[in-house]
Amino acid sequence: MISAKMLPTPQKFHYIFNLRDLTNICQGIMKADATVFCGCTQRGLGPPPDSDVLLIRLWKHESTRVFADKLNDIEDKIWFDDMIDSKIVQYFQDNPFNEDYAARVPKASYFVDFLTGQEIDPETGNEMEATKRSYQPVESLGHLKAKLSSMLQMYNATEGKVKKLNLVLFSAAVKHVVRITRVLTTARGNMLLVGVGGSGKQSLARLSAFVTDQVTHQITVSKGYGVPQFFEEFRELYKTAGLRRPVAFIITDKEILQEKFLEYINSFLSTGEMSGLWEKDPAEKDDIISSALSLAKKELGAKYEQTADFLWRYFIKRVRDNLHVVLCFSPVGDKFRSRSRQFPSVISTCVIDWFFPWPSDALREVASVQLNNFDLDCTSSDVPPERVKSRLLDLIADYHDILTSQSAAYFTRYRRQVYSTPKSYLSFLNSYRSVYSAKYKSIREGASKIERGLQKLKEAGVMIRDMKVGMLEQETLIAERKQEIEMQLVEVKEASRQAESKQADVSGVKDNLAKDAALVQESRDEANKDLEAALPALEEARSAANDITPSDLKELQASANNPAHLTRVVIDGVLILLHNAVLHPVSASELKKAGRLMGKGNGFITPSWDMNKNMDSKFTAAPYGGGGKKFISNSDCVKQILDFTEHRKDMINEETCELLDPYLDLAEFNHGDAWSTSHALGGLCKWVISMYNYIRIARAVEPKLIRLREMEGILRSAQVKLQEKETELSAVNAENQKQRDALAEKEEEMRKMEQKAMETARRVSKADGLIADLGGERQRWTLQFERNTETVKKLVADVAVCCAFVSYCGPYNSEFRAYLLKDVLVKGCQNLHMPYTESISRGKELVRFLVDPQQVTDWQLEGMPSDEHSIQNAIMITQNVLMEPPKYSYLIDPQGQGLAWLKNASFPTKEPDDVVSDCEAPKVRITQLSDKNLRRYLQEQMEAGLTLIVENVGEELDPSLDPVLEHLVARGRKPYIPLQSESGGDLRLDYHSDFKIFFTTKLPNPSLTPETFAKVSVIDFTVTMTGLEQQLLSEVIGKEKAELEEERLRLVQNMNENKKMLSSLEDRLLTQLSMSNTNLIDDEVLIATLAENKKKSSELIEKQAGAEDTRRRIDSASLEYLPVAERGSVLYFLIVELLLVNPMYQTSLKQFRELFDRAITEVDPATMGQRRIEAIVTDMTRLVYDYIDCGLFAEHKLMFVLLLACKIQRRADVLSPEAFHAFLKAGATLTKADVRPKVVDWLPDRAWLNVTAAQKDVKSSKFIRNLADSFVKHEAAWKQWVDSDAPELLTPPSFEERVDTPFEKLLAVRCIRDDRTMLAARRFVVETMGPAYSEAPVAKLDDIVTASAPLSPLVFLLSVGSDPTQVIYALAKKKRKVVRDVSMGEGQEAIALGILEQVLPTGDWALLQNCHLSIAFLSVLEETLTSRSECHPEARIWITAEPAEKFPIGLLQMSTKLTNEPPSGIRAGIKRTFAVGSNLITQEHLEAFRRPEWKPILFAQAFLHSLVQERRKFGPIGFCVPYEFNAGDLNASLMFLSNHFTQIGDEVRKDKTATQVSWETVRYMVAKIQYGGRITDNKDEDLFENIAASVLHGDVVSDGYEFAEGYPLPVFDDIKKYREFLDVAYPDVDQPEVFGLHSNADLVHRTQT
Repeated sequence: MISAKMLPTPQKFHYIFNLRDLTNICQGIMKADATVFCGCTQRGLGPPPDSDVLLIRLWKHESTRVFADKLNDIEDKIWFDDMIDSKIVQYFQDNPFNEDYAARVPKASYFVDFLTGQEIDPETGNEMEATKRSYQPVESLGHLKAKLSSMLQMYNATEGKVKKLNLVLFSAAVKHVVRITRVLTTARGNMLLVGVGGSGKQSLARLSAFVTDQVTHQITVSKGYGVPQFFEEFRELYKTAGLRRPVAFIITDKEILQEKFLEYINSFLSTGEMSGLWEKDPAEKDDIISSALSLAKKELGAKYEQTADFLWRYFIKRVRDNLHVVLCFSPVGDKFRSRSRQFPSVISTCVIDWFFPWPSDALREVASVQLNNFDLDCTSSDVPPERVKSRLLDLIADYHDILTSQSAAYFTRYRRQVYSTPKSYLSFLNSYRSVYSAKYKSIREGASKIERGLQKLKEAGVMIRDMKVGMLEQETLIAERKQEIEMQLVEVKEASRQAESKQADVSGVKDNLAKDAALVQESRDEANKDLEAALPALEEARSAANDITPSDLKELQASANNPAHLTRVVIDGVLILLHNAVLHPVSASELKKAGRLMGKGNGFITPSWDMNKNMDSKFTAAPYGGGGKKFISNSDCVKQILDFTEHRKDMINEETCELLDPYLDLAEFNHGDAWSTSHALGGLCKWVISMYNYIRIARAVEPKLIRLREMEGILRSAQVKLQEKETELSAVNAENQKQRDALAEKEEEMRKMEQKAMETARRVSKADGLIADLGGERQRWTLQFERNTETVKKLVADVAVCCAFVSYCGPYNSEFRAYLLKDVLVKGCQNLHMPYTESISRGKELVRFLVDPQQVTDWQLEGMPSDEHSIQNAIMITQNVLMEPPKYSYLIDPQGQGLAWLKNASFPTKEPDDVVSDCEAPKVRITQLSDKNLRRYLQEQMEAGLTLIVENVGEELDPSLDPVLEHLVARGRKPYIPLQSESGGDLRLDYHSDFKIFFTTKLPNPSLTPETFAKVSVIDFTVTMTGLEQQLLSEVIGKEKAELEEERLRLVQNMNENKKMLSSLEDRLLTQLSMSNTNLIDDEVLIATLAENKKKSSELIEKQAGAEDTRRRIDSASLEYLPVAERGSVLYFLIVELLLVNPMYQTSLKQFRELFDRAITEVDPATMGQRRIEAIVTDMTRLVYDYIDCGLFAEHKLMFVLLLACKIQRRADVLSPEAFHAFLKAGATLTKADVRPKVVDWLPDRAWLNVTAAQKDVKSSKFIRNLADSFVKHEAAWKQWVDSDAPELLTPPSFEERVDTPFEKLLAVRCIRDDRTMLAARRFVVETMGPAYSEAPVAKLDDIVTASAPLSPLVFLLSVGSDPTQVIYALAKKKRKVVRDVSMGEGQEAIALGILEQVLPTGDWALLQNCHLSIAFLSVLEETLTSRSECHPEARIWITAEPAEKFPIGLLQMSTKLTNEPPSGIRAGIKRTFAVGSNLITQEHLEAFRRPEWKPILFAQAFLHSLVQERRKFGPIGFCVPYEFNAGDLNASLMFLSNHFTQIGDEVRKDKTATQVSWETVRYMVAKIQYGGRITDNKDEDLFENIAASVLHGDVVSDGYEFAEGYPLPVFDDIKKYREFLDVAYPDVDQPEVFGLHSNADLVHRTQT
């Protein structure tokens, strides 16, 4: 059914269905496991709910995949879905189970086999153990999307992946993955993915291969990649697929470098093998067979055969099963269709998946993901934030859909193809994020500065107001303080007098006290002198105590239980001095005991060593201390002794000394005995003795000390009295000082108040002045802040409009850009009710939104044209460069203006300035794709972060540059881009983020593929009329008023610098205001800085105002020459439009400017003012017309001059666009059914349609608007006019000469008598342009050669029958030049280059003939000429070629084009024969013979030649066969005539008799031999003989002879007179009678042409 319904058409040529499709369906059904249908639970799915209908679902799925996926029409897909649903109802509705299977089968069913494959543990993030794959139904697309998202995450996490997959898995993408994985998991499954570039074919193929656990391989294209490299890659693929694992081989259009690649792929798809693949290395094939042996044993077991043929077949089978070819093709153009026809296996063996444009929901989902985490300020809008974001997503998706559809309208209108791919959409989203972030940050920072600055000014204003109020209060307070100070001054004087009296009393007391103090000091000195004698004893005691070490003390403590008697005695002496023990009274029994103890007569002493024994408790308790034993046991005993020595020695009294006397009287109580007992005891003994001696000496001084104390008491009493007096004095002085201090304080306070008041007044005055000066800024900042707030509200939509314009509108011309901006982008915001800036619909406002005016001026100073279109282009290029990742630009730049700007352009840098590469490379490098050093230049510029420009590119870019264009940056020690070198090895290019690469082409309308649009940003840099006018105006001013142009350029530069400085100063002013942490009044530095900035700003504003006045004066003076620029612009764009007629009509802007300059310089310098301007315009028009006309074919010459006249009138607003369009199309779009019935019956239907269309379109012309009514009113006159033979010569009825224009008369002829249109056009040209333009100028080859340059070729455009060889050789002979020629063809390139090397240094001429047969060589020729700098100035290069589409544009633009066709009309033909430089009939020819017949017969021969050439225009009426009679025939006839007259002369000299011209011989030789050799038709032969007989006969020598009425035969001696005679005597338009034809022949001719 589908094969009967879906038949192939030119657009659906792949609709071919056969039994292979049924096999594919069965193969897909067999992939499912039986467990899928039995209801068992599968992991992640649960038990299948409808297991009984799964088989139907599977069949539907497989049928859809095989049949529906290849359909490329939505309606066809809908038909298929309805058809398959109807078949399910038809075949499964009636069943023995009474089940409604049709209702239970879902609308869309999908089966996949990767739901149970490798998964990631959501908790650990690690891969889980894989389970067996099973072909299962998909629960939902959401579940499948989640699974694929997980697999995508795994893919991007895989190490070594240079190109990560940044995919949004919307529903359509998920379905494509289902289709691709189904084929990849099928044995011998191959895929053909069809979709425009950037639709995701390759990315989804890679993901599908990863999901199915297959290796992906793709060709890496390099220069010189060919069949050997292709075979090498396929051999590796064979080995991988046949011996190791499955492989998905992805190949795209761009990788099919040779059609032979597809031939081999076609062979593989059909047979599994490629011819010649293994012939290079047979040993490699043997190795494969050996490796396949083990696999065969393992897989086949006993079934395998150990033969080479069997194993090779087994290997090939595995290759066919495991090597899956995925072809990614674009359906655009005829290439896909032709390839499908040439390589049928591509269609028949591959499952086709057609990629449709992304649907709206997919676009919205992609935008949602891209902008999901992107911060948008939607709070300032009146619409809720979530609704704003939702509308933004709708707007972005709508933009892509609408702008994609607009490319078709652009193609229909301008015949220029533009593609908007999904990559354009992603670039749009990327651009939106970038621009919105930068713009929002800039606005917010500016608004914040303005807000803080205004707040500072407001605070300062409030503070100044408060300070002025405070100043008034301070003045009152100062007056009060002055009065208080005067009163207090009186009190201070009285207090001072009392203080002086009290001071006298105190002075008397001080004098008495001084005398007493002197006596006391005298007594003190005496006592101190006596006390000095006791000091050595004290020092000795101190030394003795210090000499006791801890070890000495421990030794003494060791004998504490049974000490020596001396020890007891010495310790008692210590205790007595320390007042730590009191000896009890001695009894008689104790005396006895003491005597026994002492062993001497002194028994009255009882030591207190152990006072705890046999003593009252009152003596053992504190404060007595318990005796010497306890004292010596204390570790701090030495410290106690030292402390006593220093601080308590004065406690020793007389009683203490008396207690010590008995001890000191003992003989053993000395330092020596004690030292021998113990070092510590010796020290203690010495200390006791020294302290005793000190006290004894000190007691002798005691009376003196008592007297001293008495005198000191008297002195103290006096001092007390003095102190009282001084206290009184101090009180008085203090009170006085207090009053003085109070007075001084008040005086200081008043001084400070006055100083503060003065300072406040000064500060207020300065700040008030500054704020007043900043009043203008304040007002401007306030307005700017309000505008910023409003801008933020509209920023979401404004950025969307601008980014869509930048991302999509680059390839369009200025007119269509304006339409898209106003009627598409802005209307999109209106339709979704999104707030936007209304003025942004104008191009200038859009430019102002994206870039500041100073940057635009910088671009213009760098060489960018100043028109709006060029500025938009600069913005697009800059925005693309600043994106991350950047998108590089492809410039359609036929005039080279974009290239000229790029050479000087500077772009913002992304990396810091201190990051400098070691590579020495030029800032901008210019190269070509054909340059052998391209890779080296690319590496140098990329590593240094500089610019590379590739010029003169064609319609296809080098595929080897794709890694650079797709920004495949890998991360290593440094970021790098992997590239394949020319030798085929790997090349790593260190990537610098500031690197930029641009492509420029001279093709005016390149046919680029969607893949190219996806890789680069295509920007139309074609010059605009406004831009060219501005450039030409500058050029003419520079030549006519050079000083004015120089001043203008300086002024532009200065004004731009001033604007930058003003902007910088204002920003600095705002920054300082906003960053200040103190108030404005107190910040002196800030006030000074602000004042300085304000001063500079005022100066700059004053300069700027003066500069504006000067600019207006210069512009006013420049406008005087505006007509010259306008005419130049009209002429150039007319020349550009000629390309639509013939691609060989290429004229560069450089060539045109040379003509423009030449026209200015050739005008007489004496001519001044308006007359000079008119002369320049006139001369320029004629000069350009002559130059261009020489290179046009005859059939286009009248068209060119007619268009020239119309363009000039349109520019002057004399001719309306509607009238011109009506002239072009007339009633071609109408039928009889579209118009009302004719008002007069005799008017032809075609004429009535033309008149109706003209009346409808041309409303501005009264004559045209009322044509139908005029037909009725003046029917007889109109009928007579219509029936006339030459209506163009008559005035139409109701036509008013004073009111109506010549074009309206032409339009009337066009509508009513279209057969006379071209004749009427010629008259229109004469009436508007002058008689000089009525005929094509005759090219003076000599002058053209003189004006040309040696490295600018002269190209003769060949037509049938034209051969300029003889003309070139004749001119070379005249100039005595050697011509070295070669006829181009296969193998002649080296010879041609050799000839060039010969002639360029010597000054000879090179003639390269038939170059259209060697188009490739012409590119080499262009490169040779452009790279050469020196050659002989007289060298010339001649090229002859037929028109060819692929003729190098650069070569055409640098050359002078010429044609060698016979001109139109008998007069023009004869004039060309007699023209200077034609070398046909010259003055020498006229003077060759003196016979009277000679000059008439020369002219008759010229007339005959022109007659038969012009007769061809009548087609079969003129000659049955169109013969190409040319100058060679004329030359041969003239040579015969010369020989004939020479023979006559010889006969006369021999016979001395007059001999007549043999006219019969002349006619025979001319008609039968010279011209007749070309004639092949018998009737034409007879016709030519009759024509020759009517022209070449004896009557031509008679006076006043005419060939026909109006065609006399002149006879002159001077050839110039012939030319003058022809201009006057011969008619402009030839009547058919002169050709011997009826007037109807002319009617047929005019109608057909």
